[in-house]
Amino acid sequence: MVWVPWVVFGLKTTDGRGRPGRIGRLVPWLALYVFSALSIGLGLYGTSLPGWDLLLVLEAAAMSLAVGLILAVGFTRVVGQGEPTGLGMAKWLVVPAMIVSSLALIALDVPMTVRFEMSRAALEQSATQSGLGDGSVSGLGWIGLEPIDSIWREADGTVVFVVSQEQDFLGDPCGLAYNPDARPDQTEGHAGRELGHGWWTWCERM
Repeated sequence: MVWVPWVVFGLKTTDGRGRPGRIGRLVPWLALYVFSALSIGLGLYGTSLPGWDLLLVLEAAAMSLAVGLILAVGFTRVVGQGEPTGLGMAKWLVVPAMIVSSLALIALDVPMTVRFEMSRAALEQSATQSGLGDGSVSGLGWIGLEPIDSIWREADGTVVFVVSQEQDFLGDPCGLAYNPDARPDQTEGHAGRELGHGWWTWCERM
């Protein structure tokens, strides 16, 4: 499938005809699986944040596209030499199955929901702290699993959590908004999807 790893890792052939041995055949697949897992991990992490980390999502998409091209070229060559069956076909389906599964999780908002639910108790504790007042608290770091840059309370009682380096497609800061009594006021920012329990995704209007 891919001959470069055999040269890079100095793997020797065993059949005397310039073809790789068992280890030589295994390394390209392992490298492809690891690269695919990395791209999927970046994509899941990027989409687990309230407004999505666009840079990570784009990097994951580019890496997945590269994997797809490698698989397409390799599979075309293999089919030309004879249709793979059994385990020979299964190894080609591992990466597509991983990518399709991750896309399904993203479409269902599973990464963001899981991250939020695991952080909700810590976020609500921070939102109800009496010391917050009406000002802004910056440089907070991690609250639960959410990297929070700043918190402030708006006039309608909504507590806004701005996620570090989180921006929407327009470049506006994004995060979470907490108001257990009503939908957040739309004057300072835009409340997006309701997460339940008085929580909303939120992006500031610059």
